[in-house]
Amino acid sequence: MTRSAMRATLVACLLFYALEPVGAQESSSGLPFFAIQDGNVQPRHTSPIRQFQAFEGAGLDGPRPPGMGVAPVAPFLTRFRQHRDSRPLLILPLAKFDRAPGDMPYRNDNIRLPGGQLEALRRNALTFKISPGYTSPGDTVDGYGQATLRRPQFYARAFGRAALAGDSYRDGNGDTVPFEYQRNSQQLVLGWTPTFETELFGVFLRDEIDDDRTASANLDNISTNRLVGRLGLEQRNGFGVFDRVRAEARYRGAERVNNNFDVRDFTVRPGARRVEVDNEREFFDGRFFGDFNTGALEHRVGGDWVLEWRDGSRFTDSNPASPDPELDLLGARLFPNITTLEIGPTWESAYSPSEDDHFRLGLGYRYVHADASAVDTPGQGPFAFLAPGIPSTARNTYDFYYGDTDIRQVDHLLKARMLYQHQMVDDRVTLFGELARIDRAADSKERYWTGITPPPAASNRLVGNPELNPERHYQAAVGFQFDGPDWLSFGRARRTGETILTGAWSASGAVRGSYVEDFITRDRARLQSGVLQDDRALIFRNVDAAMFTAELDGSWNITPRLSTRANLIYTLAENTSDDRPLYGIAPFEANLLVDYSDRLGAIGTWSVGSKLRLVADQGRVDDDLNTGAGFDQGETDGFAVLDVYAGVQIYDRIGLRVGIENIFDTTYEEHVARDTLDSIQRQRINAPGRSVFVRGIVTF
Repeated sequence: MTRSAMRATLVACLLFYALEPVGAQESSSGLPFFAIQDGNVQPRHTSPIRQFQAFEGAGLDGPRPPGMGVAPVAPFLTRFRQHRDSRPLLILPLAKFDRAPGDMPYRNDNIRLPGGQLEALRRNALTFKISPGYTSPGDTVDGYGQATLRRPQFYARAFGRAALAGDSYRDGNGDTVPFEYQRNSQQLVLGWTPTFETELFGVFLRDEIDDDRTASANLDNISTNRLVGRLGLEQRNGFGVFDRVRAEARYRGAERVNNNFDVRDFTVRPGARRVEVDNEREFFDGRFFGDFNTGALEHRVGGDWVLEWRDGSRFTDSNPASPDPELDLLGARLFPNITTLEIGPTWESAYSPSEDDHFRLGLGYRYVHADASAVDTPGQGPFAFLAPGIPSTARNTYDFYYGDTDIRQVDHLLKARMLYQHQMVDDRVTLFGELARIDRAADSKERYWTGITPPPAASNRLVGNPELNPERHYQAAVGFQFDGPDWLSFGRARRTGETILTGAWSASGAVRGSYVEDFITRDRARLQSGVLQDDRALIFRNVDAAMFTAELDGSWNITPRLSTRANLIYTLAENTSDDRPLYGIAPFEANLLVDYSDRLGAIGTWSVGSKLRLVADQGRVDDDLNTGAGFDQGETDGFAVLDVYAGVQIYDRIGLRVGIENIFDTTYEEHVARDTLDSIQRQRINAPGRSVFVRGIVTF
């Protein structure tokens, strides 16, 4: 499908979905105004506890907070880091008080700081909110504003956020790490509720990032422009056999430019080349669901689809020593005009044989069609040939590494997941169990990326594989949630008159194991089965893999004012085909929190707290390109980082939060930091040393 045809389809389908009530997906009763709603934000850690929390409760619609939405059964498959595409800074909520202001890409804490008093102000129902912030790494300043309009049959909310970082921060050694960017985002949420049974809503987002200095890779993110649009309609009651129907359509478009000369200094010398990469990517997806009952069974039937278009090219100078950028050579067609369509039906059912036992079953099928139409465009200059006599087109590259390759690919995917939940001890104990088989097709990068380099630098090539088999994940998991009789949430408990709240505690834990048949991994060309070259080029291939994650979390509100929490998480992953560890696996991590809050006379509240983060060594690595993929940059040492913070709010209108992160100025680096897996010359970057942050908020 051409890009113009794709956009025409987008317009037609947006109109169709805006006018036709044909599905159900999320609870209405409002929207998560305080969050970005593109639905594409992935956590940096795979938490089995969070995955179980996604479907806790009886029925298809679990007890999430109002307006937080209901996932179909729970996310089928967490996106592993090994599959993550290098990307600019993630789209985040416009203001978050569990982290320092700005976007810090070199910290990967599994547990964030509690939001404290400011979180309540951010979520309150007042019309206007303004929140400035500052953090010392990069002398970063940011701020956001929000305005809300509510009427009986209409609501609207507008956001704006801007951030500006300087040119560096210092790590624990006092060494300077380049760090700068500027960012601005706007979001508009509109809703129309002509009747109690009908709701029509739209979400529109614009996000722009400029001059993002990426010290962990050889190219900086010069500009990123993202647009997100989402339309939805829900109809409750009186729609044939369905109790509720809901339809949604969403558009996500991004344009991104990376180069090595606009932000960082470029030295003109023999052999040095300026490089610029231009990428464009568009998604148009939709889903529709209908809910109905047959006796004691709840059902949800529907379908969803994703249409992706992607194109990207790398340019360079014909004259390496030119004092000014020329960019007159097409070095490679990195994404050769790729179109991917995924579409299929889904069915979910929920059954509760008793008040304490709940079953859920989800089944789905997806048809995947992928194609690339610009596979015969050759590189130019030194990039013109893969080897003597072989022009460096994408088609020739696939054939060179994998043999006679079919560019057009079709996959058939199955998803099946069964969940069981049992409650006991007055519903204070919940036990979970899960069995699943989930298929995942190769994404556009894994199939078609063609990062071509001259023959002497073959080890710097990254070559997609159009004939990758889909992954087949076989999963099993168990977990528990056990709450004390006086537990409400962290920092909140039922008042019992006791000095020590012996019943205000909560404990949860989960383990998840996966065997993955045909796991899609990055590797190096060494004449493996299905690989024709032995030049250490970066390739994609199928292997079998096994993964195991265990997590334990406990909280205790010791007194009405003093609360504690501990979280432990560990992941083990193995490439079982080649008998070596998988790359990009985070080490064991523990987070310990202590938080104290109290009244501030009759005018407000205040709190202080601390978080100790403990991370173990990571010695299970894949860092040798001669025997493995070589994507880990060696082993990493363990470290301990202590953060402290304090907050105050006055009259439920004004709040201030201050903190010091890494108070002992520890020198450390994350084993897996910013997403730069496609950068051959990537490197680990030390996290910031001692850092100060301050955040305020005013609501009226």
